Amino acid sequence: MDYTKEIRKIFRRLRREGIKVKKARGGHWKVYAPDGLVICPATSRDWRVLQNTLSQLRRKGCDV
Repeated sequence: MDYTKEIRKIFRRLRREGIKVKKARGGHWKVYAPDGLVICPATSRDWRVLQNTLSQLRRKGCDV
């Protein structure tokens, strides 16, 4: 599974729902979720990075 492709699909869907997604200065992504800020890594270093990112987004109120 390619993390970059999958996370970009998720970010497109979140933007359509009105959730703000921005690239941070350090290269990470900032997602301004309904219940708070989620910082997402720009690249995958671990095989669970996509699952962890999705879990964080769900906990902050995003429908992913």
